[in-house]
Amino acid sequence: MGYNARMDKEFFRVLKSRVNTYFKENKISKKGGAKMWGKAIVSIMVYTVPFVLLFTPLNSSIWFTIGMFALMGVGASLIGLGIMHDANHGSLSNKKWVNTFLGYSLNLLGGNSKIWKMQHNQLHHTHTNVEGMDPDIEGNAILRLNPDKEKRRIHKYQHIYGWGLYSLMTVSWITAHEFKLIKRFKETGLIANIREKRQVLSQLIVWKVLYWFIFLGLPMIFIAPWWAVLIGFFLMHAISGLFLSMVFQSAHVVPTSDYKSKEKEGVIQNNWFVHQLSNTTNFAMKSKWFTWLVGGLNYQIEHHLFPNISHIHYPELSKLVKQTAQEFAQPYNTEPTFWSAVRNHGKMLKMLGRC
Repeated sequence: MGYNARMDKEFFRVLKSRVNTYFKENKISKKGGAKMWGKAIVSIMVYTVPFVLLFTPLNSSIWFTIGMFALMGVGASLIGLGIMHDANHGSLSNKKWVNTFLGYSLNLLGGNSKIWKMQHNQLHHTHTNVEGMDPDIEGNAILRLNPDKEKRRIHKYQHIYGWGLYSLMTVSWITAHEFKLIKRFKETGLIANIREKRQVLSQLIVWKVLYWFIFLGLPMIFIAPWWAVLIGFFLMHAISGLFLSMVFQSAHVVPTSDYKSKEKEGVIQNNWFVHQLSNTTNFAMKSKWFTWLVGGLNYQIEHHLFPNISHIHYPELSKLVKQTAQEFAQPYNTEPTFWSAVRNHGKMLKMLGRC
């Protein structure tokens, strides 16, 4: 498909007008509002109640300990996908302080909301699938997530071992990853000066110490045996890390993604909005329960085009986006189920490992 700047700009002008008309005619807010409070309460409870139960007489076996940590992994995923994500995009509530407050729920999971917003909002959303700019496709020495990265012999098997690496994603976040990001952000100017760097670093250290002490230290002190706590803790992160990775990677690192729509030095050649369509895929759009479970992030196209609109509106907006994309001969990539999307991602891992 050729690059037509005028038509590409007209595409989003028409789409934006239709979306604004939708909210105006239905007299509804673009934010999540009251509908999000029940979800926030449920998500936080699935994470915190099992943790509290660990310290009660109900915890009479190692299987209970491990089981509660596993349930916390589900809760962490719910918070990360459905609450923290909207809040840190400013789309959960019309009130800034509510978004800020609930955005800090990420800190309860071992991450840092300030750093996440730099990495996700400013880099991933602005430079989706652009080598050297989008941290989500950087992978590591043994994981190749884009065709512009150097291919190594070991990558031939990444479609097999890659899932194990994904299960370590949140372990990486609660340990070294965010410290590395601070250094990168200072070098690229996202962190303006040494003073800001020290401020962000000190806050990060304080939150990390609190997280490790509360969610691992206290259980190891008061719950026996300590090794069951350790197994449970890492199982919790394996569950959330694998699930979160599958949701996000299955939307971008797939065969339909058009990596050719950018230059290697990070300059997007297409109109930004068309670039998002060309590098994003929806999945399981007919499943209401799955949409609730993943915070509407199975509608990644709508999320990337309108990140400041709450995910509760994505199912309706998808109709407008698809219609407009078809009218302007733009791609609108979808997969019928989550598992078909995951399989597609697996195919892309294999392709990137061998081509």
